Amino acid sequence: MRSYSLLFRHKGSAEPKRIDFDARDPSAVFELAEREGGEHEMQLFEGDTLLGTIQELGGFWRLSPPSPPLRSPAPKPA
Repeated sequence: MRSYSLLFRHKGSAEPKRIDFDARDPSAVFELAEREGGEHEMQLFEGDTLLGTIQELGGFWRLSPPSPPLRSPAPKPA
Protein backbone atom coordinates (compact mmCIF):
# COMPACT_ATOMS: atom_id res chain seq x y z
CA MET A 1 0.00 0.00 0.00
CA ARG A 2 1.07 3.53 -0.72
CA SER A 3 0.13 6.69 1.19
CA TYR A 4 -1.71 9.56 -0.49
CA SER A 5 -3.24 12.90 0.51
CA LEU A 6 -6.17 14.68 -1.11
CA LEU A 7 -6.22 18.46 -0.56
CA PHE A 8 -9.13 20.70 -1.46
CA ARG A 9 -10.56 24.02 -0.43
CA HIS A 10 -14.27 24.55 0.17
CA LYS A 11 -15.54 27.84 -1.18
CA GLY A 12 -15.03 30.55 1.43
CA SER A 13 -12.46 28.53 3.41
CA ALA A 14 -8.95 29.87 3.91
CA GLU A 15 -7.29 26.56 4.72
CA PRO A 16 -7.45 23.47 2.50
CA LYS A 17 -9.00 20.30 3.91
CA ARG A 18 -6.75 17.23 3.88
CA ILE A 19 -7.74 13.59 3.68
CA ASP A 20 -4.98 10.99 4.07
CA PHE A 21 -5.51 7.48 2.74
CA ASP A 22 -3.59 4.34 1.84
CA ALA A 23 -4.24 2.54 -1.44
CA ARG A 24 -2.58 0.29 -4.00
CA ASP A 25 -2.66 3.06 -6.61
CA PRO A 26 -3.91 6.64 -7.05
CA SER A 27 -7.22 5.58 -8.64
CA ALA A 28 -8.72 5.20 -5.13
CA VAL A 29 -8.88 8.99 -4.96
CA PHE A 30 -11.87 9.13 -7.31
CA GLU A 31 -14.20 7.58 -4.72
CA LEU A 32 -13.06 10.15 -2.14
CA ALA A 33 -13.49 12.97 -4.64
CA GLU A 34 -17.03 11.80 -5.40
CA ARG A 35 -17.95 11.80 -1.70
CA GLU A 36 -16.39 15.19 -0.99
CA GLY A 37 -17.98 16.93 -3.96
CA GLY A 38 -16.64 17.74 -7.39
CA GLU A 39 -17.08 21.52 -7.27
CA HIS A 40 -13.84 22.05 -5.35
CA GLU A 41 -10.29 22.33 -6.62
CA MET A 42 -8.66 19.04 -5.56
CA GLN A 43 -5.03 18.02 -5.61
CA LEU A 44 -3.56 14.57 -5.11
CA PHE A 45 -0.20 14.05 -3.38
CA GLU A 46 1.89 10.96 -2.80
CA GLY A 47 4.03 12.00 0.14
CA ASP A 48 5.29 15.49 -0.75
CA THR A 49 4.97 14.89 -4.51
CA LEU A 50 2.03 16.55 -6.25
CA LEU A 51 0.62 13.97 -8.68
CA GLY A 52 -1.99 16.23 -10.23
CA THR A 53 -5.28 18.09 -10.07
CA ILE A 54 -8.59 16.21 -10.01
CA GLN A 55 -11.65 17.51 -11.85
CA GLU A 56 -15.14 16.18 -12.50
CA LEU A 57 -16.18 16.75 -16.09
CA GLY A 58 -19.64 15.66 -17.20
CA GLY A 59 -19.81 12.61 -14.94
CA PHE A 60 -16.20 11.54 -15.54
CA TRP A 61 -13.18 12.17 -13.33
CA ARG A 62 -9.87 13.38 -14.74
CA LEU A 63 -6.45 13.55 -13.11
CA SER A 64 -4.58 16.38 -14.85
CA PRO A 65 -0.85 17.16 -14.70
CA PRO A 66 0.29 19.09 -11.64
CA SER A 67 -0.54 22.78 -11.22
CA PRO A 68 0.79 24.99 -8.41
CA PRO A 69 -0.11 23.27 -5.10
CA LEU A 70 -2.74 24.65 -2.72
CA ARG A 71 -0.16 23.96 -0.03
CA SER A 72 2.39 21.20 0.41
CA PRO A 73 0.96 18.64 2.83
CA ALA A 74 2.49 18.57 6.29
CA PRO A 75 3.70 15.20 7.52
CA LYS A 76 0.99 12.82 8.74
CA PRO A 77 0.46 12.98 12.49
CA ALA A 78 2.12 10.05 14.24
